[in-house]
Amino acid sequence: MSSAAVVGLTEEQQAQIAINKRRALELRKRKLEEEEERQQIQQLQENGKEEEEEEEVRGPRCEVCKTRENLNAGLLEAFGVGVCKACASQTTDYDLINKTDVSSQFCIPDDVIGMLKFKERPNPKKPGWAPMKLYLVKHAREASYKRWKDEEGLEKEKARREAKKYDRDLAKSQKAAAGGGEEDGIFDNDGSNSILAKMLQVDEDEPTPSSSSSSSKHSLAELLGDIGGDKKKKKSRVAKNSKSSLTDNKEFQSMLSLLTKSSGEKK
Repeated sequence: MSSAAVVGLTEEQQAQIAINKRRALELRKRKLEEEEERQQIQQLQENGKEEEEEEEVRGPRCEVCKTRENLNAGLLEAFGVGVCKACASQTTDYDLINKTDVSSQFCIPDDVIGMLKFKERPNPKKPGWAPMKLYLVKHAREASYKRWKDEEGLEKEKARREAKKYDRDLAKSQKAAAGGGEEDGIFDNDGSNSILAKMLQVDEDEPTPSSSSSSSKHSLAELLGDIGGDKKKKKSRVAKNSKSSLTDNKEFQSMLSLLTKSSGEKK
């Protein structure tokens, strides 16, 4: 713009021209910076592809210690998991478990289990049967956490299922005590109430809440074994238990009454 034209502009017009010029310079600078950044990203992507190709040529690494030596070929082939034998031996994540254990330990349904990778082995029970499917603990745990959030959520679900099973077995035992339990397989061949006996079984590896509760469970379990057996022996056992501290346990007395009635009806 000529000096004559500039002289003819007002101060406001000259200020606006300066602002526009500054904005144009800033815009040009920004575009140059964006172009430079795009080129850098493109270069990084190309370098990354080269590294990936080089990594493929060299072979997989252990996902724990990053070594390429002594990898577990079986896990790599069946599950696509690269882990060396040393790292695999330090945790249960790389153990193999069957479908039953996956369901019980991680509380995931069959449709989720069906999406997990597996390794087949000959059926240990019958060679002619369908092959046994084995799953990776790590994959089962990851699927479980997606469903139950974390280990705490998984343990709560296990407890809920255990309580439900206990209630179901107790209902069957009460039905057996009321009569007609043999048809449902509630009684053993000798007439004892197998379900309730299992419910009252005490795990020797775990401490019991108190000596009285342990004594109650053992005594009642022993009494259950006599139901359907020798009537005189059963009466003797009942008399013996009635002299113990179990006489103060209302729940025991109620269950004892039902079971004694059931035994009398079976006789």
